[in-house]
Parts: sequence; structure tokens; C-alpha cells
Amino acid sequence: MSSLKFENLKDEFEDLFNDIRFKNQITPSDVRKVEKVLSALQQEASVAPFQYKSGMLADVTDYRKQFENLDNLPSEARMSLSRVDASLHRSTAIALESERLGHETIEDLALQRERLEGARDRLEEANTELSSTTRLIRGIWMGLTGNKLFLIGIIIGELLIIGMIVYIKWFKK
Repeated sequence: MSSLKFENLKDEFEDLFNDIRFKNQITPSDVRKVEKVLSALQQEASVAPFQYKSGMLADVTDYRKQFENLDNLPSEARMSLSRVDASLHRSTAIALESERLGHETIEDLALQRERLEGARDRLEEANTELSSTTRLIRGIWMGLTGNKLFLIGIIIGELLIIGMIVYIKWFKK
């Protein structure tokens, strides 16, 4: 949205409005020009940042009222202008509702993002805990295997000693 473009459109409207007022008559082409400028103003206001939007929309509404209040507007032009005005009011209402829904959606998504980040952090902590537990269990398993082999060696040694003692006591005589 260009603030300069909005200001230029306002100047263009004021020039057209003053020309119509000083001519004391209005033609369908004048109505089309004014409607075109008012539509462009409405469009610029609808894409404006949220903090400026209400002021810009109020300006557009004021310009519409000024244009409608001209006493010498033909009935055809008045009807056309009222249809355009009603259409723009509906469009504005829809745009504001869409914007409100968009803000609510963004807030919901931000909340979900926080929850997901918390869950991700908890999963990373659990993964770290699992890694350290796996290392600890592996170390215990290695120690257990080493102790088993050591005990097997002691048992074999004792069996050899017992076998030698039996051989020396009973068979060597």
C-alpha cells in the first residue's frame, strides 16, 4: 500500500468533485470517473496496515457521502452509486471479517508452534537420556561379560588344580 498513491487519489477525487460542483450538472461519465476513483481509494484503504485502515476507510466513506449529497445527481447515477456503495460496504465487511479470521488463525498457529517446540525439546531431552542410558547399559554388559570370562577362567583353574591334586594323591603312588 502506498500512502502517496492514496493521497494522489484523494486529490483526484477532490478535483473531480469540485469540477462537478462548479458545473452544476453531472454526466454519466463523471459518475463513472468518481466511482472509479472511489473504488481505487477503497481498494488502497483495504490493503493498508491495520493501524491506518480505519482512518482511510473513514475518509472514503466521507467522500462517498459528499458525492451522494450533490443535489443535481440524476436518479440513474444515484442508483448506480448506491449499488456501488452497497457492494463496497459488503466487500469491506468481508475484508474486515477475513482479516479478523486471519489474525485468529495466526494466534492459533503461534500457540501450536509453542506447543510443538516444547514437545520437540522434551523429545530431544528424552533422546539424550536414552543415549546416555544405552552407553551405561553397554558398559554394564561389557563388565558382566568380562566378569563371566574371569569366573570361567577361575573355575577352569580350580578344576585343573583339583585334577592335579587327585592325580598326585591317587595315581602317582
